[in-house]
Amino acid sequence: MQLCYIAGFEGLVSTTVQLGGCRNMPKLDQQAISDYWDQKGENMALTLSHLEESEPWPVADDEDVNSAVRELGETLEELPEGELAQLAATQELVDSARVSLAYMKASTRLRLLSWMAEERTDGAALAANILSPNGGDDNAIQAGRVVRDSLRHLARLDLMYKVFAVERLALIQDAIKRG
Repeated sequence: MQLCYIAGFEGLVSTTVQLGGCRNMPKLDQQAISDYWDQKGENMALTLSHLEESEPWPVADDEDVNSAVRELGETLEELPEGELAQLAATQELVDSARVSLAYMKASTRLRLLSWMAEERTDGAALAANILSPNGGDDNAIQAGRVVRDSLRHLARLDLMYKVFAVERLALIQDAIKRG
């Protein structure tokens, strides 16, 4: 699995490195990712923790993988505005991105998608193509399913936290006592 991850990542990096420029990219080290989700609310950090427990394949302590993820952040930081839209139009790069994201931890994967979709004006097309069930080779299509499934799982967990929130359960208990 590690080799597949690195191979997919290298295709993305080797092309993006040539594009040059300057752009604000989130840090992709584990502490920065953790801090980002903590700022989004305690449920997000907890939800992502549960999601990552259900995905045993990311290699969390492999320095090659961790280094590749950090390098991806640095590489994307170099892209000028408009380049992500160009990357979105290249199926081979979309496939590489799908495979790379599938092998990342959920918190990193979703942080990267968030950055593309919300913090870059030219990133929505790339995020949409990565999440699309269409196009690409079989490995990329399977990897795309992993990425989409993590978003579905995240939405379900978030809903469960809302449904079974302490405040709601207290209201239900109160209604039962009165009723």
